[in-house]
Amino acid sequence: MEKQSTPDSPPSNPQLQEIKTNKKIKMTKRKEERKYYKFCWELGDGFQGLVFGFTGQEAWDIANKILSLPVPKQVRKRLVYFCDASIRSMRGAAGVVWPERYPSTEWQGKGVYYPLRTDDSATLELFAISCALRTAIEEIDKEHASVVENIPVDEEFFQSSSLRTESHLHSMTKELFVFTDDINALRRIDGGLPYPPNGQMTSQVASISRYSRTLNTLGVHMELHLSPGHCRLPGNVAADAMAKRAQRQLVRETVLYRPVAE
Repeated sequence: MEKQSTPDSPPSNPQLQEIKTNKKIKMTKRKEERKYYKFCWELGDGFQGLVFGFTGQEAWDIANKILSLPVPKQVRKRLVYFCDASIRSMRGAAGVVWPERYPSTEWQGKGVYYPLRTDDSATLELFAISCALRTAIEEIDKEHASVVENIPVDEEFFQSSSLRTESHLHSMTKELFVFTDDINALRRIDGGLPYPPNGQMTSQVASISRYSRTLNTLGVHMELHLSPGHCRLPGNVAADAMAKRAQRQLVRETVLYRPVAE
């Protein structure tokens, strides 16, 4: 009597072989595709600011204490943004948040819809950074970006390592700090990680490069930092919530305005 397989039975040898073969094909295809990946500098793009690669506790400390960063004497404007992305059902959105007022940890911000259908979270994370830079261009010269005097600062923390930020080393009068929870996004922007040269990711890196040039022309000192995700950092939590709220709204609007087939 032939033994019947059950849903819980392990795959037969032919099934295992097919799984292994398909996996090998995918790995080979991915390896071939990566041969054609490019670094941002190979595509003529580059960030006109500083990208910091701190991870772990060091990154958490910087993100957690950024609102208490001492202000250089010449700095008159400062913006601090946390950004994140959310994607589901091929629809994505970014969230960008900033403190309502210094040194308050209450956050306000905005959600931005990604205009194309995609399932690529890496592209969305770059889009979120791009949105933050674009927002900075619009906001850096407004009154609310002005430095607030006599706010509490943590000089001991930021003086203990000159590598944590270069806020104290430049001569510009405006500063921008952007935090993302995607270390690979930072690596792509900094030229340390290649990516497909003809995809949506490329257009986002190009936008980041272009916006950074504009900000540099406006006299803004720029820094990109990692804000470790899922670590209860207030800025990251707020950006995550903003992105998810915008993404849900986008899905609702997409369903609401979907044309009815005749």
